[in-house]
Amino acid sequence: MTLYKNKVMTKEELAIKQGSEVRHNQVLFDLFQQFILEDWGSIPAGCFGCDFNKHFTNWAKPYKEGKRVETNKTRIMNADYILKDQDYKTFYKGEVLSKNSSSEEWAKFITENKDFTDMRKKLFKRLPSTVSTDEEKAIENEILGILEDEKKEDLTPLVDAKLEAEKAEAEKAEAEKAEAEKAEAAKAEAEKAEAEKAEAAKAEAAKAEAAKTSETNKSDDKKKTTDKSKSKTETVTKETGDAVDDNDDLLG
Repeated sequence: MTLYKNKVMTKEELAIKQGSEVRHNQVLFDLFQQFILEDWGSIPAGCFGCDFNKHFTNWAKPYKEGKRVETNKTRIMNADYILKDQDYKTFYKGEVLSKNSSSEEWAKFITENKDFTDMRKKLFKRLPSTVSTDEEKAIENEILGILEDEKKEDLTPLVDAKLEAEKAEAEKAEAEKAEAEKAEAAKAEAEKAEAEKAEAAKAEAAKAEAAKTSETNKSDDKKKTTDKSKSKTETVTKETGDAVDDNDDLLG
């Protein structure tokens, strides 16, 4: 609450005023800046006067709708994160994030770009609760159950270590699985090569047997031809001998 024309003015009362009235009344303008500092934690970057209507509309809306507005001080008090370096600050979307920023602001910073999420998580001893994965929360709960109170605030290294160990275990199992599959494939390839070798040997044996049979058949045919020729020669010789004997008988 703040005095305006010697009367107490609440944020709700300022919110229902016309933006143009607040913009052109120095007292109301200063009040608005004071209220926005309390609620948002800082004056928006850039030309505040140029973007006044946008800022005033955004600030006044929840008050006009009767919604409960969480001030920056309340957000800071309710922050559930712990930075490793309490002096760390970074510029994000026109704002400077620091140990005085809300958990929601840091959560947006962490999760906005997935390529940088893991790196940004390492800035914290304890992550904002909305950022922790179910796995990380489960590990934190487990660690919280076994750590002494004075050690509970620095969970991130332990969480990281456990996640790294589980990741290494999973990678080891995956590597062993890949090695087993590789060995199985090599075994199958060897068995295939052995089967092909056996098949080739079998084919070669069949070929040799066929050649041997063919050679035997040729030899038999040749023998038959020779025997037939010999028999024919003997028949001719006999017939010739018989004819000579007949002639001798006639002459005698």
